[in-house]
Amino acid sequence: MKKQEGFPLWATLAIGVCVFLGVPLGVSLVWENTVLDPKVFFLLIPTVQWGIAMSPLVFLKAENPTRKALFSPLYKPQRLALTILLSWLFALMAVGSILWIIMIIINMITKGMVGEIVIRDMIRYQMEYGHILHGIKTNNGLFFLWLFVILVFLVPLTEEWLFRGLLYEGLCRSLHARWAVILQALLFASLHPLGFYTSLYVGIGLFLGWFRKKFHSLWPGIWAHQFQNLMAFLTFLIGGEKALAIDPQTLAPHYLFFLVPFLGITGVMAVSLIKKLASWPVPVTTSTGEPWQNARDGER
Repeated sequence: MKKQEGFPLWATLAIGVCVFLGVPLGVSLVWENTVLDPKVFFLLIPTVQWGIAMSPLVFLKAENPTRKALFSPLYKPQRLALTILLSWLFALMAVGSILWIIMIIINMITKGMVGEIVIRDMIRYQMEYGHILHGIKTNNGLFFLWLFVILVFLVPLTEEWLFRGLLYEGLCRSLHARWAVILQALLFASLHPLGFYTSLYVGIGLFLGWFRKKFHSLWPGIWAHQFQNLMAFLTFLIGGEKALAIDPQTLAPHYLFFLVPFLGITGVMAVSLIKKLASWPVPVTTSTGEPWQNARDGER
């Protein structure tokens, strides 16, 4: 079998359409003609998506940038993983605080209109993720375990491989890496059409894209994505229906007295950790044979 140096952008987009549109449609058509438990088909969709998304890996040469991004070593991966997870946690909290503060201020100006919009979008969010909540509440241990593996491991791997892997590589052939990061983030957010909450996915896509650009590896983004999905899974598990509800009173002005200092603390922590990541040694091979760029003496 002849290996490929890479896939053209149109082929990557075709794979994405097949994975995110073709698979759900195909599984739905099969479901209509069977008497199997709908939960099985719900789990089959992301499982089949993962299999199809990862299939191009078989056809790529070893020197392909996306393949290398999946198998190349990282400098001190355990410490890097911990730093990434902490920076991701504080960044999400800081961004969430910023958005909430903006909503409160605009809600004050518009006399409650923003609250109505947020609640409307939360209903769409409930429709999108409510089936996950129902799956977590099941008494079927095997289904619960399968759901956990899919949400925390397979979905992040599928999306990182397609968006920060094949798509990023295809865009970089024609555009500067900076624009590739931006475009893949917009396409990533388009998969989550949840009104106001879509802006969060734009930010997430940009951050994950920066990981790919900075480290020349998919694993930092995979770790962050898995951590985020794990937090969502635990939130649904512990919070139940309350995890998919919003009280308009949380947009009251007095919440600013909590949110502003909270933003200050999480923002400082996030910036500090991101600066640490920005100076993290990356795997390159220089003319002197040094395998780590910017590696400090004594830490090689």
